[in-house]
Formats: sequence, structure tokens, C-alpha cells
Amino acid sequence: MILKKCDWFIPVSMSCLGFLLSTSFSLHSQNVGINNDGSAPDPSAILDLKSTTQGILLPRMTSAQRNAIANPQSGLTVYDTDANAIFMNVGTSGSPNWAKGLTSTNAGDDIWSKSGNSSTNPTSDFIGTTDNTDFVIRSNNNERLRIKSTGEIGVGTTNPGGAFEVNSTTGGFIPPRMTTAQKNAITAVDGMIVWDTDLNCLSFFGNSSWNCSAGVQDSSAFTIGVGAACSQIQVNGDYSIGDVLTASNTVELEINVSATGQYTIETDQQNGYSFSKSGSFTQTGIQTVELVGVGTPIAAGTNNFTVSSPKSGTGSCTFSVTIPYSLEFHATNADTLQVRLNSNSGQGYSVDWGDGTVITYSEAATGQHIYSSNYTGDIKIFVDDSAAVIDFEASGEFDFNLSQINQFKNLQTLVLGLSNSVTGNLSSLPNTIVLLSLGGNNTTSGTMSSLPAGLLYYYNYGNNTTSGSIADLPSGLLGYYNQGNNSVSGSIASLPSSIAQFSIGGSNTTSGDISSLPSSIATFVNEGSNTTSGDIANLPNTLSTFVNIGNNTTSGDIKHLPSNLTTYINQGQSNTTYSGGKTSFPFYFQQESTNGLSTLEVDTLLNDYAAITWTNVSGTIDLAGSNQARSVASDAAVTSLTTAGFTISTN
Repeated sequence: MILKKCDWFIPVSMSCLGFLLSTSFSLHSQNVGINNDGSAPDPSAILDLKSTTQGILLPRMTSAQRNAIANPQSGLTVYDTDANAIFMNVGTSGSPNWAKGLTSTNAGDDIWSKSGNSSTNPTSDFIGTTDNTDFVIRSNNNERLRIKSTGEIGVGTTNPGGAFEVNSTTGGFIPPRMTTAQKNAITAVDGMIVWDTDLNCLSFFGNSSWNCSAGVQDSSAFTIGVGAACSQIQVNGDYSIGDVLTASNTVELEINVSATGQYTIETDQQNGYSFSKSGSFTQTGIQTVELVGVGTPIAAGTNNFTVSSPKSGTGSCTFSVTIPYSLEFHATNADTLQVRLNSNSGQGYSVDWGDGTVITYSEAATGQHIYSSNYTGDIKIFVDDSAAVIDFEASGEFDFNLSQINQFKNLQTLVLGLSNSVTGNLSSLPNTIVLLSLGGNNTTSGTMSSLPAGLLYYYNYGNNTTSGSIADLPSGLLGYYNQGNNSVSGSIASLPSSIAQFSIGGSNTTSGDISSLPSSIATFVNEGSNTTSGDIANLPNTLSTFVNIGNNTTSGDIKHLPSNLTTYINQGQSNTTYSGGKTSFPFYFQQESTNGLSTLEVDTLLNDYAAITWTNVSGTIDLAGSNQARSVASDAAVTSLTTAGFTISTN
């Protein structure tokens, strides 16, 4: 069916007949209205659609289909199903320019809202130009700010001559205004400018300090540093890293006033803090002024200040403030803590025990504090000259990280007692340390090569996770004791030639022939999955303790054990024997074999051991790893050895 009115043609299929019967069409000579209430179309619209339950659907197509439209007229509008957005041709039919409008995910995402925008991406969303054109901001239709296409910014000018230019004949530039304390709290950079409301001056930052370049001159006249006044400067208060200065942090000095009136006296800023005072002199002559500190010390050390007046005063003085070096511990349920610090300069040290008790101790004196009730909290130790500290010891229920020790550049001895919990990497220790003893539930880490090069003695108890090769141990090491979950490897032939004590626990995988042990060694304790080998006859005569646990394949006659040996533990696939003739044996003797001895070999070895005269002995003979059980031929030997003090284990 075709409805015709003037030049309008509306084709209607039979399937739409029901719709047509229920919908009102108003056809006029100039416009068309479609609705369900019979109202006439608005005179201003060529097509007036009205509904409260339905909408209008634009032609829907992909981006490729949209771009394939031949000669699209300006204003042609479609819905792009790829972009989920409405597109309109704002170009010409010969040169289309499809502009994206509303989208299904963020209506108007190319339109900046007057009430703000959300979910923007600073790498792709911006207000500005994408061509070589200046960007202008206006108010009241007058240009107020221009950003040149080359980046220069101008306020009140269309052609800024520098990176930022302000041009006005009716107003001035007002920098940020703040007090001296607020100014000093800024993390300043060279060239920063503020107006100091306490000093009434334009203050600029340069050469690591704030300086007044211009301002209101004070009315007084005075001189700083007359006679011996500089040497009489008094510094008050306590200073430490990270603690904000308070009203108790002051500096007192004498000023010779020649004319009364307003005054300003200040210091330069050092290490994050400074001192200043503004006021009024009411009488002439020598006056004492108390400068008040502001800011927060950043680092330990000695800070040198210069006192001067940026306005009416003359002269200057210098003084120093020492920010002490500090060690911080965290105690857990502690009843008694103990520390000792020794230096080569005679300086003492102070301890803040955390419960309100602060005590100063002389050099090398032991500081001990017994708490009235178990204490959990922080403890701080302060010392003025960190370079002078050579020995540090502490014990008690506290946690400690090795990284703190690095500030003591010349430390030689570090001893932390058995109740501590020490963490950190061995690489953070000073290279000057010669004795390192860490007791407690430690979880230190690092490699053998992380140890200080000059280390002589190393003792570390706990759940440590040291790794690396024996070959990386310090060359002059005399003693090494390391318990925990270590994973040390390498050949025992690489042990330092000077070493006298070597004891290590964990999942180690050392190897090598025991004949290559250093001739100076007295203690050798090697636990893990080790694969050492060799004849025990080649053990050094200096050896007093030999503990070798793992998959070892040592062999030899025990009569050749070193005469000074007091402890002998050998586990693994050991194939040691005894042929008699030895009169003295270690006090503690433990032999374990998993080598698969025959019944005859087990009986023979037990009978050989029983033939020895054992005195004050304690130990274990474990042959349970043998393939065959012993026989009655060794019953008497087992009885004899058990009476002597041995625990016998066989099949």
C-alpha cells in the first residue's frame, strides 16, 4: 500500500498494516508527524516523531560499511556498530569527515563536561591542539592565557618572550606567602621564591639555603658578634634524625644594639632545619636573643650555621649543631636489655630505653636496663661521631637489621646476643669488621662473597640462608660458624689456609678430600649433603673436632686419627677399620656407616673397637646401614662397648 501526499511517498508492507492502523499519520504540505495521539507536527520540523514508549533507530552498520557510503551528504548520520557510537559527516560529500558523537559506553567521551570528567587517561585525553596552533583560554570573550605551539606560556600577552611571561599594567605578581616555619618545611629547589611573612621579605632558595633578597627594612640597628660574643653562643634542646624541632630547640647569642626598633635575625638552612627570631629591641646595649629552630634534621653529622640579619643588622657568627648517629631496635616483651659501645675517641653514648629513661654512658661502659614490667617498643642509641665507633655489643629480646650498622664505617667488632632476632643482608656490613657474632633467631642472608674482606671470626646462629662457595670466604678467616638453612658449596680444599674453626649447618653440598684440609684447622664441622672423601689418616694433627655428615666416602684405620682429637663423628658411606695399637681415642666417638658391610665385616669392626681401652667415652657406633646383621660373634664386643659408654646400633 502507498500513501501519497504531495511529494511524500511512504511505502508500507502488508506486515506493517496493523501498525499503520494503530498509528496516527499527520501529513501536511511541508512536514510530517508520526505519533499515537493524532497531534499535528510542529511547524518548525520537517519530521516530528512523538512517543513515550519507543525510540528512533538510525541505520546501523560497521565502520567499513560507513566508510563505503558513496558521496555521503553533509549531516548524514549513522550508528557505527564497531565503535558503538553515532557518527555524522561534518565534511562534504566529496570529502567526508566522520565525527564521532555519543557512544554506548561513555556518552560524549569526546566532549569535556562543564561539571568535570571521569575515567580520563592523561596519555590520550587532553584539552588543546593537535596541530601547529596556539591554545588560547578566554573569559568574557577576552584572551587571558595563551600557550604557544612551541610551549611558551603567556598571561596578558599573545607573544610570550620566555618560558613564562606575565604582562599587566593594572596588577602585580604575588608569590606564595607563608611563615618562616612553613617555608622551611618545603622540599625546596634552587630558584624557588616565596614571601616570608615573618621576615617580611622576598625569600629565594639557592645554594642549599633560603635567602632574603628584598623586603621591609627593620628600624633597629645592631651588631652581631661583638668581642667574644660568638664564642658564647649556647645551643639548647635535643636533636635527632627525623624528629621535628620544637620550641625547646633554641640558640642563645648576645647582640650589641645601637638603635631600638624591629629586628630580624636568622641562620642559613642546613640539613633540613634552621633558626630565626623577629621582634623589637626596646633598649640599647648588649641584649640576649634566643633564636628558635624549625624544620627536621635529615641526616646525622655536624651542621655549621651562620647567624646574620637580612635587614638592619651587621656582622655574623657561626656555631655548630651535631645530629647524633642512632641505632634503633624494637624490643618485644623485654625484661632486661644490655648494650656496650666502644670508640677510639673517648666519646660516650646515650640510650633512650623507650620507657622514659634516657641515660648517658661513658666510653666502653656497659649499659643495662631492667624494666619494671616487660617492655615492647623502640630503643634508640645515640653517638656523636659514628666514624669513631669500633665495637658494638647488644643482647636482649629485640629485633635488629644489619643495614643500620653501615653508618659505623670503622666498626671492627659486632656482637649481638642470643636473644636477638637479626635480619638483613651480609653485604650491608662495613668492610672493617674483623669479628662478627650474631646470636638468636636470625634470618640473615647473603653470599660468602658478601662477608667483609677483613673478617677474621664469623659466628651466626639461627635460620640463616647463606649461600655461595667456600672459595669466596675471606682469605684471612680464622673462625667460621654458621647454622641454619644454608646452601654452601665448593671444595674444602678452598678453605682459607689460616682457618682454625669451620662449622656449617644446612643443606650444604661441599666436597673434596679431607687430606686437603688446612694444616691450621682445629675444628671441622660439616653438615649437609656433602660428598667428602679421603683417608682419615690424612687429617691434620691440629684437629680436635671432626664432624662430617652427609654422603661421605671416607676410609682408613681409626688408629691413625689425630692424637689431639676429642670429638669424632663420621656419617655416610664410611669404610673405616681398626687394626689395633692405639692407646687413646676421642672422648666423643660416633661412627655411622651406610656402606653395606657384610656380617663378617660388622662383627670384625665391633670386635676391633671392643679391643680398645676406652676411658670416659661417650658416643655412638651406628652400623645399621649395613646389608647384613651382626652375629653372635660380636655379642661380647657389644656388651663391652655398651659398658664403656657407647650406644650401639646394628641390624
